[in-house]
Amino acid sequence: MSTEVSFELPGAALSAHRWLLACGPDAQSHPPLIAELYADLLGNDAVAVGGYLYERADAGGRDEANTSGTLDRLHGEWLPRVEALTTALGAVNTAQFNGDALTGLVEDWRAVVTGLHGDVLDPAERVAEEFIARFAARFGAGQRDDARALIEAIPSRASRRAAVVWEMSRLLRSQGSRLSQTFGPTGGQREYMELREHAQRDFPHAVPGYRQDVPSWSEDHAMVTRAVRTAAALPDAASPLEAQQRRLAQRHSAQAELAASATEPAVSELMALLPAAQEHALAVDALAEPVARLVAASRAMWLGVGSRLVARGELAGAADVFYLRRAELVGSLEGGEGPGSAEIARRRAEHATFKAATPPTILGAGVTA
Repeated sequence: MSTEVSFELPGAALSAHRWLLACGPDAQSHPPLIAELYADLLGNDAVAVGGYLYERADAGGRDEANTSGTLDRLHGEWLPRVEALTTALGAVNTAQFNGDALTGLVEDWRAVVTGLHGDVLDPAERVAEEFIARFAARFGAGQRDDARALIEAIPSRASRRAAVVWEMSRLLRSQGSRLSQTFGPTGGQREYMELREHAQRDFPHAVPGYRQDVPSWSEDHAMVTRAVRTAAALPDAASPLEAQQRRLAQRHSAQAELAASATEPAVSELMALLPAAQEHALAVDALAEPVARLVAASRAMWLGVGSRLVARGELAGAADVFYLRRAELVGSLEGGEGPGSAEIARRRAEHATFKAATPPTILGAGVTA
């Protein structure tokens, strides 16, 4: 790990199970209020450790039915419900917000999350997993990545955003330390600013990993600049555009391999399964912007609640609300005392330490230090 912190499951009962880091390489550490919220939304099969979300690997019990037409259900029912929840969060009167209102919002949000997973994401993922397994059985275990290339969303919203950041980063990298001296209103600076405006217009709600404690690209253009400067430190060989082209070439090669064996019954069945196997990645991509808007609306609501507590002398700054636990927030809203500025500062420091750490991908049963 890059930073010495301890990732311990909260209790022996949880340690009896195996837990997998959610969101993989995109995993983010969330402050206490949001980590608790997200773990609650995912139910008993999720836990927050160091602000990172982990999901039980041995949860089981997934409904095996309803694995077709997931995109139709997503667009017909669940995307409208995500938008309705976003609207509800934006309409919250934070001056009258209390524990009952919070409970109602969490229940509504949980219903959407549970429905999306049970009716769309989990069934679609099962089909994708079946396709990969059957492809590997026919073409070899070493070809699993070819199967994944066949069912990925290429390009995805995330890859398009990465491409814009990369283009800006190459401008920045080309100027090096002479950036401020060499960028003029008719030169690289104008091109850079046009790209930044493009990024903020097309990806206004972009935040890393559903973080609610950081501003979106439209809220603070410095967030775009940070992403660009991070990318500028990378060599040209790290280009996401070239990576996408390689992935497309891999997909075309795998498609040709399927076509060459199309007369085989097993391969014919694979080709028939392919459209359904692609639905999981397409569903995740279709959800990206609506969920980002939902997260942005939630952030605005929390900051409104935080501002109310600042006015009452409960918090030093509106963003301190993210470092309360839910019970503490409800207590403060109903006239009780919060944890105090010293404890908030301690939690901020602890969160910063976990953010800088590399979380283990697996916790619990069978994991050795």
